[in-house]
Amino acid sequence: MKVLIADQSATWRELLRRNLSNWGYEVVLAEDGNRAWEMMSDQDPPHMAILDWIMHGMTGPQVSSKVREGRRFPYPYIILLTSKGSQDEMLKGLKAGADDYVIKPFDQHELQLKLRCGKRIIDLQIESRQKKG
Repeated sequence: MKVLIADQSATWRELLRRNLSNWGYEVVLAEDGNRAWEMMSDQDPPHMAILDWIMHGMTGPQVSSKVREGRRFPYPYIILLTSKGSQDEMLKGLKAGADDYVIKPFDQHELQLKLRCGKRIIDLQIESRQKKG
C-alpha cells in the first residue's frame, strides 16, 4: 500500500521512509504541503498519508482539509505528525480531516499500529465496494 510522507525536514522524511519501507509499505515523499496536496490529488494518489503539521506552502491540517473536500474512494487515511501535543491542537487537526495524530518524537510501534489500523479501514472499503459489484 502506498503511503505519502510529507515533512519539510529531510531527516524526518528519511527516518519515516526507512521505517515504513521495512514494514512493507510503498513510500512516496513530499518536502512541503503544496507537493503533498499535488500528490494526494494525483490520478493514483496514496491511500494513506503522514503529514507534518508545520510545512512550507500548506500545513498538514490544510492538506487534510483539501483532501476531505474531494470525497474520493477509497477514503484516504491521514495521520498528522507534529510536536504540538496539546489537546486543543489535536482537536484542530482532527477537525481539519485527519484520522489520527502522532507526536514527535514518535514511538515506532505506535506509528506502526496506527498505520495498520488505517490499512485495515482502507482494505475493508475496497472489499465492500467489490462485493457490491
